[in-house]
Amino acid sequence: MEGIGEALDRTSSRSLSTPSQPASSLRDHREILGAIRAHELADAADAMLSHLVRTTDALLAMRKDRRLDTSRS
Repeated sequence: MEGIGEALDRTSSRSLSTPSQPASSLRDHREILGAIRAHELADAADAMLSHLVRTTDALLAMRKDRRLDTSRS
């Protein structure tokens, strides 16, 4: 479990370093929490999956941008 926690910490640090990501993640987390508080577990799961997809997409875009920058050097 320790390795998973470290990987999540790295992922969070990287994704939150983009200008729009902190606000986007906060909105996502509020949506997830709201669904949990309303006992709408399917909605919470859907919101969590959407959050993970958006975060993954942002990380992949960052990686692609870095590769493009490196190839131009």
